[in-house]
Amino acid sequence: MQLNRHVKALLRYWLLPTKTTSKLFLVMRLTAILLTVACLQASAGSYAQKVTLSAKKQSLETVFKEIKSQTGYVFWYKLDMLKHANKVTISVVDQDLAKVLDAIFKDQPLVYEIVDKTIAIKVKDPAAAAADAPPPVTVTGKVTDEAGAPLAGVSIQVKGGKGGVTTAADGSFTMSGVKENATLVFSFIGYQSLQMPVSGHLTMNIALHRETQNLGDTVVV
Repeated sequence: MQLNRHVKALLRYWLLPTKTTSKLFLVMRLTAILLTVACLQASAGSYAQKVTLSAKKQSLETVFKEIKSQTGYVFWYKLDMLKHANKVTISVVDQDLAKVLDAIFKDQPLVYEIVDKTIAIKVKDPAAAAADAPPPVTVTGKVTDEAGAPLAGVSIQVKGGKGGVTTAADGSFTMSGVKENATLVFSFIGYQSLQMPVSGHLTMNIALHRETQNLGDTVVV
């Protein structure tokens, strides 16, 4: 156990032999001092501010338990708050607790607040969530067949959304108001549908492949 200079000075003072001190009394003094130092160190260590964490698609509850075991901070929340929470993927080594929490809650529908030794979780205000959401983007591009010939009339829709656009005669298209986390679905009769996540791809050049049809059991009239 490493003791700082103040504790060492205290030890020298308390353990100075006198005419009236006995070995038993010195042992008692030493025991009391060591117990006090151990308690102080345990108290300081139980609320550590540094966190080492590695998680891949873990639930918030699992991540909370790991942080609590390392820092001693207690999380306060209602279980139903975590129903719509996103999985957490993070890898940090010896980082400040506040920075780790900021990274964990960056894309969550929840916010946190540290009150003394408690981390209080609450649902993010809808207005604040809308303000934090990235602005919609405009996606442009061109759709062709396997040989590179443009396809006109290809339907392009946001997966799970309504409406959409179609490609022009030269296969080009422009789609506005698209969220960055959206997925575009390209479909055309006689061709295999294709799904393409936006994820920063503001220009898409898509090649659709023809569907392979089994005509063995088909009767053409």
